[in-house]
Amino acid sequence: MLRGVTGILAVIIGAAVFVYFSWAVHRIGYDALTEPGWPRPSPYPDRWLLALNDYYDAKYPVTGPYVKLHGELPRLMRVVTWASGAGAVVCIAGVVMLMFPTVLRRIRSRNRGFDVVGPGDAAAN
Repeated sequence: MLRGVTGILAVIIGAAVFVYFSWAVHRIGYDALTEPGWPRPSPYPDRWLLALNDYYDAKYPVTGPYVKLHGELPRLMRVVTWASGAGAVVCIAGVVMLMFPTVLRRIRSRNRGFDVVGPGDAAAN
């Protein structure tokens, strides 16, 4: 019972995290960044992606006489992609938790063996 509830929750939460962060990866791609009206309000992840980009920009400043040309978008894309992958792993773990008893039951039913016939039993037939 607890495994089933935990598995269902893991599938739902993992799938939601995977879908939302995959959408966030799309929203920081070139096509979305160049569209008019970016950043859009919620439920679009644009505002928090912009805030995370500004956080990374402040955390990793340029030192010396250099100029930062690319910003922090590659780092941001890597972090958001890892979060999407973590959601996929949680979803797959939930599916495995739900399917484990069924697979185990099928394996056990296949390994029942066969009837052993002794030498005296064969002569009677």
